[in-house]
Amino acid sequence: MNDLLIYLVDDDEDDRLLLRQAFQQHTTPCRIDEFTDGVGIIDRLTQTTTGAYPNLILLDLNMPRMDGFATLKVIKENNAWQTIPVVVLTTSDDTRDRQRTARLGADDYLVKPPSYSQLRLIIDRGVAIARQDADTNNASQC
Repeated sequence: MNDLLIYLVDDDEDDRLLLRQAFQQHTTPCRIDEFTDGVGIIDRLTQTTTGAYPNLILLDLNMPRMDGFATLKVIKENNAWQTIPVVVLTTSDDTRDRQRTARLGADDYLVKPPSYSQLRLIIDRGVAIARQDADTNNASQC
């Protein structure tokens, strides 16, 4: 099995570091590409050939230049990208944010946990979603 490709989109360097460490400790090999805002990930997706898209996008909501809501909207409105699983991972526990991201097509919404052990559980969930995407893509290529 090839490494899972995860795009991590978060402007907070400390959060990216913790997430990267949690993924590195996971038993499933993952390659993490990091972006600090929505503009960076949209640029990368635009330059990516079909079939080389990530297995999962972890997306923060509060970022400069292009926030998570706008980024999610662009991704889910693009025919080539709309099947990429996007999990919102944010500090906001606001019901309106949850509802808005659901309307925009987010596959899941998770609040950043206060402890590293809880973060590991979130990573397990993210890896399971990415694995499912990878399995689906591999099956469709047979």
